Amino acid sequence: MIGLSLRQLSAFVTVARLGSFTRAAAVLNISQPALTVQIQRVEEQVGTKLLDRSTHQVTLTPAGRDLFPVLTRLLEELELALAPQRADGSLRGKVRVGCFPSVAAYFLPQRIADYRRLHTDVTFLIHDTTAQKVLTLIRQEEVDFGIVDGANDANDLECTPLIVDHMHAIFPRHHPLEGVAELTIEALAEYPLILLDPRSHVRKIVDGVFLQMGRLTEPSVEVTYMHSAIELARAGLGIAILPALCVPLEDSQLAARKVDHPAFVRRMDLVKKRGASKSPAASNFYEFLLSNGIV
Repeated sequence: MIGLSLRQLSAFVTVARLGSFTRAAAVLNISQPALTVQIQRVEEQVGTKLLDRSTHQVTLTPAGRDLFPVLTRLLEELELALAPQRADGSLRGKVRVGCFPSVAAYFLPQRIADYRRLHTDVTFLIHDTTAQKVLTLIRQEEVDFGIVDGANDANDLECTPLIVDHMHAIFPRHHPLEGVAELTIEALAEYPLILLDPRSHVRKIVDGVFLQMGRLTEPSVEVTYMHSAIELARAGLGIAILPALCVPLEDSQLAARKVDHPAFVRRMDLVKKRGASKSPAASNFYEFLLSNGIV
């Protein structure tokens, strides 16, 4: 692709993103015939067809699907390299983060809001998914870094502690446990429990601690999402066990108590691929998070 210009590469990425030659030509401010010539030039250089054209839409061929993310990132990084900062010193660009859904919902929003007050032109792409998928995204450099657990043994990844999240019991106001000074596992086990799916990291922590105490977890209700557990607790169907990040702080109907056990903690790291380059905005937000974690 050495013989291709940035204009031609941008033409391919724009058509692929919009799925339309007409809309892409309008965005690029060129005629549709001129855009067609540019796409043909890209396909000639690559040596294969990249786009399938029909009357109603344009779709990527398998080769096009492989090339699209590579060129998209190339153009983004080039734009940032040429102009990573505004005249007032604030940064611009995109930051890509992989994390648990609970981190995306309860940890990142306020921190992104605080960061955007300093750097208004920085945008974010958040992949909220499982830990394994986040680690894959980090290794494939599809995200700049991730917020997960369980990566400390990986030689190709660099992990820095970011969040220490103590487990809490959540229940309706005026529940007998509301007045307990120290909530133990033994006291908790006397009530119906609302727990997350056994595959979740939180559930594995709960099961592990109960097992250490010689008990098995037998949930009254089992759910996939943390918000579901909170609403079930609100209805009086049991006690939800969730990380502190997810505790509704100003809820007149619910109370929460930290569970008194040293292992009842979810720990998460800020994880990046060793040696991987990041945009100025991504590097800056990485350092910002380290200064605004919960450790």
